[in-house]
Amino acid sequence: MKLFSGTYGNPATAIIPLGKMLPGGRDNWFGGIFASDSEDVARSHGDVMQVFEVDDEQVLRHNDLRHELLYSGAAISVLRAVLKDVFRREFSEEAMFDLAEFVAGDKSLFQDDFVDGNDALISVLGAYDEGTADWCLQGISGEVARRMGYAAVEMPDEHGASYLVLTLAA
Repeated sequence: MKLFSGTYGNPATAIIPLGKMLPGGRDNWFGGIFASDSEDVARSHGDVMQVFEVDDEQVLRHNDLRHELLYSGAAISVLRAVLKDVFRREFSEEAMFDLAEFVAGDKSLFQDDFVDGNDALISVLGAYDEGTADWCLQGISGEVARRMGYAAVEMPDEHGASYLVLTLAA
């Protein structure tokens, strides 16, 4: 699969995992680079193109991530490890499954309440508000996919779908 990422700056030379600061001490909400399977869509984000070749089997599809988090439970232990390693937090079982619904995209901080309260979740994620917390939830999806061995994860968005590329070596 060919994925395109548009930027107004220089193409990325590294992808810094979630939880690590970007150069200059900037926040790293995603731990990857957003890309599209449409070059035109990518160009709407910048004229400098970076192209990624990712094997289809190395892309975790949104519905597969959702199934792994909510139904098979295979990704819950990975999610738990991400929260412990990156955010230094452990969640109750109830909060863990509620968070899985947010990470899977079944719930939104703009429309739903986290079981422990949205302010509590925003604080745990180190976010400033619902918007940056939502970005962080996308980053968590990416980190779960990375730890499951994927090179990219599909996410629904205003273009239909975008892909968070997790490695330059895809």
